[in-house]
Amino acid sequence: MKSTIGTRMGTLENITATLASGDSDLRNDLTNIKQYPPTSTLMRESMVAALQNQYTYLQHAMLALNAEMKEMVEMMSSVATAAQKSVRSQLAMNDKVQEDVLLILASLAKANVTKIERKTDFCPQELVSIRSDNIEIPVGIAQGSFAVDPIPGGQIWVTYGYSDINEIFQYKSLELLKYDVEKGTHKLPFFCEGTGHVVYKNSLYCHKGMSNKIVKYNLLQKKWEKEVALDNAGVHNKYPYQSGKFSDIDFAVDEKGLWVIYATTYSNGNIVIVKLNDDTLEILETWVTNIPKTKVGNAFMICGVMYATDSYENIPTFIKYSFNTNNGGSKVLKDNQIIFPNTIDDKFAKNYMLDYNPIQKKLYAWNHGRVEVYSVSSKSYYPFQVGANRVKRRNSRKKRKRN
Repeated sequence: MKSTIGTRMGTLENITATLASGDSDLRNDLTNIKQYPPTSTLMRESMVAALQNQYTYLQHAMLALNAEMKEMVEMMSSVATAAQKSVRSQLAMNDKVQEDVLLILASLAKANVTKIERKTDFCPQELVSIRSDNIEIPVGIAQGSFAVDPIPGGQIWVTYGYSDINEIFQYKSLELLKYDVEKGTHKLPFFCEGTGHVVYKNSLYCHKGMSNKIVKYNLLQKKWEKEVALDNAGVHNKYPYQSGKFSDIDFAVDEKGLWVIYATTYSNGNIVIVKLNDDTLEILETWVTNIPKTKVGNAFMICGVMYATDSYENIPTFIKYSFNTNNGGSKVLKDNQIIFPNTIDDKFAKNYMLDYNPIQKKLYAWNHGRVEVYSVSSKSYYPFQVGANRVKRRNSRKKRKRN
């Protein structure tokens, strides 16, 4: 109980710091926006983007905070129940109960923190560095997928293997995952394949086995909800990441929502990025890159930017490619410009999964039988909108000159 509450305290501290710093970050954004002329299109677009970013982060943080508070209430109920079970044991339990209550009160106090303790990053963001948290959890199975649901926050979900997957397991903490103490198991009415599954808003999103379809499964209601075919998508090791293992279709979650990364015959095996409606699985927008999917180790999204690693087994490796869906910009990064350790303590590496959690600002990796945790650092860049608007303004100036 003490260990679990301590973990909750840390999570609450992160979430409440996010909420507390929201006003300060919005003021910083507005200060940057003041550099634009008051009547310019860029000024209006930047204002809208700043407010949308503020709303999205506060919404995510509030939902995550609500989930953590529910968990805290459950713990308090457990303590109360234990205290009522036997009058005789009350004296013996007194010291422990008091200790637990103090921890609970400390956690609740952190929910009212007003001091700004750290800078919260708002989109747009540019990845600067990745560092190891020195956290690794042995899981025994070489390949698998690991997800921490950012909304409502804190729920850990695991699948084992990379083919014929029809079970997903829930854990309450990394410590309980280490000892394989499950909170619950869901038997799926279909088979998933690969290691690119994610859990988002209490739903599992995965690649349906032996097909070009993606599937949504509601974990709360325990029911299949949607499936959609990705036309011409390569499947079953046609366009996987370097590791193979049916990694043709890879889901990702970031500050902007749900994405899927894959390749098609029409893209000649180059990466295709799709923004999905997480409710309906409707394809909202598609970007075709010039990045060959089979040549990268893995990929993830941050603030609408895809980052792809150079290798899944080199120690260390680095971010080799980036593609910005906000403005269509594509980059080939210099070797070792953004280093990714790719393992803890120089251990043998075969990284089969790499996903970003936008609330925790963490990367989670499934590295040859162990789950590893990394932190990311990023920086803001301005303006919010580039590319298309600039082209329009240049064209309008040309038209005026002609006239």
